[in-house]
Amino acid sequence: METEGRNNESGVRQRIIALADELFPAYGVRSVSMDQIASRLSMSRRALGRYFPDKQELLLAWIDYHGAMMKARADEIGGRAETVLHAVLEIYRDQAPKIRRISPRLREDLCRYPRAVARLEKNRSEQAERMLRFFRTGVGQGIFLPGLNYGMLGRTLARMLDTFALLTLAGRYAAAETYGTALLTLVRGACTAKGLRIFGDCLPEYRA
Repeated sequence: METEGRNNESGVRQRIIALADELFPAYGVRSVSMDQIASRLSMSRRALGRYFPDKQELLLAWIDYHGAMMKARADEIGGRAETVLHAVLEIYRDQAPKIRRISPRLREDLCRYPRAVARLEKNRSEQAERMLRFFRTGVGQGIFLPGLNYGMLGRTLARMLDTFALLTLAGRYAAAETYGTALLTLVRGACTAKGLRIFGDCLPEYRA
């Protein structure tokens, strides 16, 4: 019975985070109240507070959830892709439509939560390490040029690929446009002739 109770609580917690994943990107954080979330889930505000005492705690859980979902999706694609470049271009096509639905308000709202900013920075550092491994693997596959500073390039790309960081430009450019420009320019610029052929095959509009 105790295990069943823990599983039920975990299920409720996941439902709350999943709803936040629907609402925060679409409307921002400040526009979504805890009362609205409780109402959408047919639960009382007090019951919601048992899982998340305030919005910042829910925001932190959502950031972790979002990051875990993106990593799981990237691992799934990477596990079946022919090369790391095939993987990253498929991830680009997978993520671009989702980024188009992100509200510019999200960027402004996130800056108001220092713990959320710190969590995003931590996630970004971890992503930079994954990007470094990605580039090194690509060098071994003959896709990326040897001799480049891939540590620096990985950190740069990780910051650009962070959908929240991209929103800093959303007031002037669409997030999806910024995402695509950052990803495709940096990755394509590091490609060998073999990498450029793969790039052109996957994204004919960028064929040299």
